[in-house]
Amino acid sequence: MEKKIEIEEKIVLPGDFICTTEEYVPGSNTYNNEGSICSSIIGIVKLDDKLHKIDVLPLVMVPPEIKQDSIVLGKIILLKNSFAVLNIERVKGYENRSANVEGTIHISNIQHTYIKTIDKAFNVGDIVKAKVISNNPIRLTTQDKNLGVIKAFCPVCGETLEKKEKGLKCSRCNTRYQRKISEDYGWGMF
Repeated sequence: MEKKIEIEEKIVLPGDFICTTEEYVPGSNTYNNEGSICSSIIGIVKLDDKLHKIDVLPLVMVPPEIKQDSIVLGKIILLKNSFAVLNIERVKGYENRSANVEGTIHISNIQHTYIKTIDKAFNVGDIVKAKVISNNPIRLTTQDKNLGVIKAFCPVCGETLEKKEKGLKCSRCNTRYQRKISEDYGWGMF
């Protein structure tokens, strides 16, 4: 049998034995291995004596888990005929961790009504809030009214576009643009 480590505040590696299931129940970032509680990550052991539970708090920032129905925030990096590529930078619930993965928004998942060309909804550089509809590969939708472009820039002069009744407008060069705008455009709400 493996020797029990001094539990509280110890740094553990994935697979390290922490204690037995007779002493505590496995909590977050731990697993039961035939009656032994082991760490699943690099972290610091924390005890919850009230619940008799043991957790391991991460020492390194792991990328957030992106799963179906997650709300994500990112920047449009590529437009093709039938889809846009979004570089996902944040996942709701994990705002302090960078995701830095790509997802696609097919033209049929942009809005509920027909859209002829994708550039009527997005432009490269737009900041978009989307919902994950599939996580392998990552496919996204912006069909809900609270999803879509939350910040956009004028492709002519670079000024932040302002929300107007029928789309977006540049206050500097007075150019108007169509986008699939989120209802919270300009608020920066996530």
